[in-house]
Amino acid sequence: MYFCPKCKYILDLSKMDTFAVSNESNESKKKPLNNVSSIIKRIMNDDSLEDYSINIDLNTLEENSKYKKLEEEDRIKVYNAVSESLFLNKSSGSSGAGFICQNCGYSKDINHSLLLYSQDFSDSVEGKKYSPDDYKLIMHDYTLPRTRDYNCKNVNCITNDKKNEGKKEAVFFRAGNFDVTYVCTVCEFGWTF
Repeated sequence: MYFCPKCKYILDLSKMDTFAVSNESNESKKKPLNNVSSIIKRIMNDDSLEDYSINIDLNTLEENSKYKKLEEEDRIKVYNAVSESLFLNKSSGSSGAGFICQNCGYSKDINHSLLLYSQDFSDSVEGKKYSPDDYKLIMHDYTLPRTRDYNCKNVNCITNDKKNEGKKEAVFFRAGNFDVTYVCTVCEFGWTF
């Protein structure tokens, strides 16, 4: 859990406005390009757009007369380069996620690796030992198959006596390792084959 440094309230994980954050941080480092003709000229000369911040959108590019006069292959090249540059400018420097305090409005962008949730599967089903409480729950699960053809491994179970064979019933299931586990519904004893 993460807490607000201002009010000590719990921080919520939320999607952040990556475009505004990245433009503020990269604006001073990159030269702005506002003119469509200069953008087309640089792309046609195979100049890199990494050092420039493109300040037009794709609709403005498509409506420009110089862009319309280009051949189809060159239009595709320019369109792809501009859209790639816009995407890189929008997503660089920000993960798109951040912490927000619902109490005081504090927000912080997450721009480094951060483990938010983890689940440990080392205690796998293969080596799982069931408790007597688990057997009680399994015993009352009527979606599991049942049998009357078994010998209870509990020596004190009344189903081992020939007189009480009418009450005999066991639930069986396969765990992750495909061993069959039986649970006697009379004495609530479980064993695995």
